[in-house]
Amino acid sequence: MKSADEGCGIELTKDLSQIEGLSTADAAVELCGGVFSDRDGVMNEGINVDGPANFRLLRGVKEAFEKLKAAGKKYGVITNQGGLGEDIDGKIAWPSHPLTREALAAIHAEMKKQLGPKAQPDVIKFCPHLTKAKCKCRKPQPAMLLEAAAEMNVDPRKSYMIGDRVTDIECGINAGAVGIFVLTGHDSENERKLLPDGTLVFPSVVEAIDWILEQPA
Repeated sequence: MKSADEGCGIELTKDLSQIEGLSTADAAVELCGGVFSDRDGVMNEGINVDGPANFRLLRGVKEAFEKLKAAGKKYGVITNQGGLGEDIDGKIAWPSHPLTREALAAIHAEMKKQLGPKAQPDVIKFCPHLTKAKCKCRKPQPAMLLEAAAEMNVDPRKSYMIGDRVTDIECGINAGAVGIFVLTGHDSENERKLLPDGTLVFPSVVEAIDWILEQPA
C-alpha cells in the first residue's frame, strides 16, 4: 500500500525537518533562490488535460524557460492533479476520475519534449488528491514547493511561485516565496479579484520570467 507521502507525488528522500529547516534555520551554506511554476493555465493551454495529445505549451513559454535556465536559474513545476481522484491513503475515491498516473506520466513526457533540452524543469511535483482529502501537499499547502526546493537545493525564501490561481500564490507565500500571478489561466480576472494585496501580476509567464531575471540574485 502507498504511504500518504508517495500518494502526494512526493518522493520523501530527505527528512522533513530538513525541508522545514530551509525556512526556519540559518543555513550553513548560502543558498540561491529558484522559480516554481504551476502547469495548466501558466505553461500550457487548458485546465482539464487528460492525455499528451491535449497538451500544448502556451506561446513563448519554451523560450522563456530557456532564458531562465541560460541565466543559471533552477525551476520546478508544482501542480495539483485532483483528476487522479485519490484519497490520502492512495486509494481511488472518485470512481469516474478522468486521469490516471500513466496518463499523467505521458503528459509530463510530452511537456518535456515540447520544452526541449534547454528548458527542462529540474523537478516536477504533483498532488493526486481530491480537495476533500485535506492533504498536506495540495496547494495552497506548501509541502510540494518545500520538497522541490530541498531537492533543487534552493532557498524558498529567495524564490518565486508563478501561478494563475489564488491557491498558487498562497502556496508561494506559505513557503516563504514571492507569489506572481499571470493572466493566462481560466477565469483569471475573477481569480485576480481574490489575490492578496500587493501580489505581482503579469500578462503571462514570459513577462514574469523577464521581471525575475531583472531582480538582484
